[in-house]
Amino acid sequence: MPNKKIVYILLILSILILLSIQYTRRAVYRIAGDFFYPFVSMVYNIESYVDKKSGLRKSKAALIDEIEKLKKENLVVSAKAETVDLLRRENYELHQLLKLKSNPFYKYIFSEIISRDPIMWFQEFTINKGSNSGIETGALVIARIKDTKNRKNIRFGVVGRISAVSNHTAVVDTIINKDCRLSVVIPENGATGILKGGGRNGSQLWSEIGYLPRDLIYRVDSIVETSGLNSFTPPALNVGRILGNGEAVVKVYNDLYKKAKIKPTVDFNHLKFVLVLVKND
Repeated sequence: MPNKKIVYILLILSILILLSIQYTRRAVYRIAGDFFYPFVSMVYNIESYVDKKSGLRKSKAALIDEIEKLKKENLVVSAKAETVDLLRRENYELHQLLKLKSNPFYKYIFSEIISRDPIMWFQEFTINKGSNSGIETGALVIARIKDTKNRKNIRFGVVGRISAVSNHTAVVDTIINKDCRLSVVIPENGATGILKGGGRNGSQLWSEIGYLPRDLIYRVDSIVETSGLNSFTPPALNVGRILGNGEAVVKVYNDLYKKAKIKPTVDFNHLKFVLVLVKND
C-alpha cells in the first residue's frame, strides 16, 4: 500500500513538473521575444534598406534595359493572345464556309488570299489556287456575308471575277475594279444592267450599274443580284444594294439609260477566305 502511494505521489509530481516547464517555456518565450524584438527588427530593416539602396544604385542604362526586356515580354504575350484570337476567328470562318450548300452545276474551290497591293487594295488581290486546282479566267468569286445581328445566318455575296491565272495562284478583280464586268438584275422591278467598276468615297465603297432601263423606278436599298446570263455565273447571287440618302443615286445618261450606285454586300476590308465557282464538266 505505501508503495502505491509513493507511485501516485511521483506521478502527480511528474505532471506538475511538466506543466510548470511548458508554462515556463511560454513565459520565457514572451520575455525573450519582447527583449530581442528591437534587435531582430533592426537587422530586418537594415537588410531591407540595403536592398533598396542596391536597387537605387543600379545605373540608368541597366534600368532601361530591364524596362525594354519587360516590354518585349509583354509584346510576346500580347502577340500570342492575338494569334489565338485570330485562329479562333479563322476557324469560325472556315466552319461557316463549309456549310455552303452544293450546286449541281458548279463546284466551289476554297481559296485563301495571299497578297494584296496597298494601292489596289479594294480593286484586286491574289489567291493561293490556280489552274492546277481547276480555276480558269472569268470564274466568279464569292465570300460569306458577315451578319453581326445573327451569326448563324449564312449568306454569300459576290466579290469579283478571276482575271489572271497561273498554275498555283490567281488574280481576282473585285466588283470595284473597272475591268470587272458583271450582268446583274434588280428583282424588285426586274431591271437588268451591267456592273462596271466603282470607286471609294471616304470609307464608303460603291459599284456602278449601267444600261438600266430609263422608264423604271429605282428605290434605295433595293437588292441587286447576278442575272445568270453569263455561263460562268449562276443567278440570284447577292451583289449589293442601291445606294442613296432618302432617294436612290440614279442618273440618266445618253438620254437612253440610267445608271445607279450600289453598296457591295461583302466587306472588302476584312476578306481572308473566298470561294471560286467553277463549272462542272
